Amino acid sequence: MPTEYERKSGRSLSARSRATVVQTSGGMVSSPDMIVVDILDGLRTGRCFPGQRLVEPDLMQRYHVSRGSVREALRRLEAEGVVNIQLHRGALIRLLSRSEMLEILQLVEVLGGLSTRLAAENVGSGKGRETFKRVFKTLMALEHGSDFLAIVRAREAFFEVIGRLSGNRELLRVWPAAPLQIARLQVRDSFIDIEARRFEEYRRIGEAILKGDGPQAEKAMREHVDVSIRTFKKLPDQTFAVGASLKRGPHK
Repeated sequence: MPTEYERKSGRSLSARSRATVVQTSGGMVSSPDMIVVDILDGLRTGRCFPGQRLVEPDLMQRYHVSRGSVREALRRLEAEGVVNIQLHRGALIRLLSRSEMLEILQLVEVLGGLSTRLAAENVGSGKGRETFKRVFKTLMALEHGSDFLAIVRAREAFFEVIGRLSGNRELLRVWPAAPLQIARLQVRDSFIDIEARRFEEYRRIGEAILKGDGPQAEKAMREHVDVSIRTFKKLPDQTFAVGASLKRGPHK
């Protein structure tokens, strides 16, 4: 069922963003909430991108809100590590340096390993197990496909279900979802060629979870993230330059 935000804005949210709205406010959103949720959803769907300017008058017109609401939303996004607010330049969606990306991935390696171990311990034989089997099967069915966006969506659903299966709400609270998505967008062109080679990693993670083997699931996840870390370290410097992210057009 659409949230109040979706009815007001005419925009459909991703499943994760819809859950965020419902969990945080029962589907009732303030003007700053509406802006924050839409920009976060834009990062998940690729409508927004690293280095993009968020101009206050444009946001006021787009969302039909006051300047105060826009500034409150931008302050919240800054606190979440999504935007940088610069004197005389306004707000820009954060563009990560190489060291910042590596710090995020180091955090993901630890938290992701824990999440995956807990998921294996909790997978059981009920509805959660059936949901995981379904998203795992969907992801692996794309192993020999060429639709990169379909792979990205299936991969996100796979890791989202792992997070839910962990059953640890504090872990989900501290998970760096928005900075991680910025990192993925910033380097996506460099990762397209290797994505098809990562299905064996997904297979090891999924099979360990279904076996209920927590230590092996954690090991498989940490090895998966370690591959990303080693790949990031090899990327050329221009990947982390401002100009590398400003090619994709305006926020729509």
